[in-house]
Amino acid sequence: MVKSADFSAVCRSGKAASKYLVVHRLDQGGDAPALVGFVVSKRVFPNATDRNRTKRRLRHLMRERVGELDGCKLVIRALPAIRQAEHKDIERSLDIALEKSGRKAP
Repeated sequence: MVKSADFSAVCRSGKAASKYLVVHRLDQGGDAPALVGFVVSKRVFPNATDRNRTKRRLRHLMRERVGELDGCKLVIRALPAIRQAEHKDIERSLDIALEKSGRKAP
């Protein structure tokens, strides 16, 4: 997902938080492929290299999970606590947030 309007629409929908991430989810139904966008702000990582590394990690984790999410748009936002997190902790946090967002979906 790259359009600002898409990000805005998804972020106005329901959200679910975990220790390191917030997942905004907008279910659209149907068999359309899932669209995923990532937000890692300068407040979380002032250095662009660290922001991009975090996005790559999240993109890698979502690659394994995106097949289960047909018909929805997601925005995954990193929280400041992600700075000290190990990869396995981020993965667990992502699974928790995705599960919570699925339960809250209409």
